[in-house]
Amino acid sequence: MFSRSLNERPPVYYLFLFFVAYVAGGGLAQGLKLIPGVDVTFWPPAGIFTAVLLLTRKLSWPWWVFAGCLAELACNA
Repeated sequence: MFSRSLNERPPVYYLFLFFVAYVAGGGLAQGLKLIPGVDVTFWPPAGIFTAVLLLTRKLSWPWWVFAGCLAELACNA
């Protein structure tokens, strides 16, 4: 099963664009803080991530999840 998902890897530039959009959404969310000192209440990258998963094939999902995890780590750093 895992070997089949390796063959379903989306193009690298799509993964990169997703990464950039996710991090940009995280930056936007930081700018939309409503109450100083309170963590973000609006997280646009969640919508970007959900949209990507809804629009892609299930066999490519591990790649998108991996890119999303890296982007989330970049947002938290």
